[in-house]
Amino acid sequence: MPFDHDSLPMRLFTASHERAWNPGGIDLSRERSDWLALTDDEVEGVAAEAGYTLYDWMFQQSGRFSGLERGIRLIQRDEARHIAFGVHVLQRLLAGHPGLIELFQNEVAGLRRLAEDDPDHVLAGFESGNVPFGVDRAAFRQRCLDQFEEM
Repeated sequence: MPFDHDSLPMRLFTASHERAWNPGGIDLSRERSDWLALTDDEVEGVAAEAGYTLYDWMFQQSGRFSGLERGIRLIQRDEARHIAFGVHVLQRLLAGHPGLIELFQNEVAGLRRLAEDDPDHVLAGFESGNVPFGVDRAAFRQRCLDQFEEM
């Protein structure tokens, strides 16, 4: 999702806007869309981490695709950095606005269905017992739920 030049995520990367790093100076009522973007992006990153399980199974079972595996590992490393930064920003925002903790927890709870349903959507085109590379549907679903709980 593209952000306009004055959105919170863009200001976080602009050194001249130190206000963005001061949670007390952020008007979250005005920046509700930025708040949602940060939480949604964080959930998306956590879901991507769970998705790497599919690649792990594929690479282990096939013993092939070494070039692809190296590329995926680099993407995974980059994604982990994005998640860590997002967690840092959310922690600072919540520390500066303790009244938002319940809102954040409610939003995350509302997104739990994604962790519950996404594995089924990802593997929907495969008949039970016929998923390539020996991917275990139940184990993949549990991995998604575990990643979600870690968030």
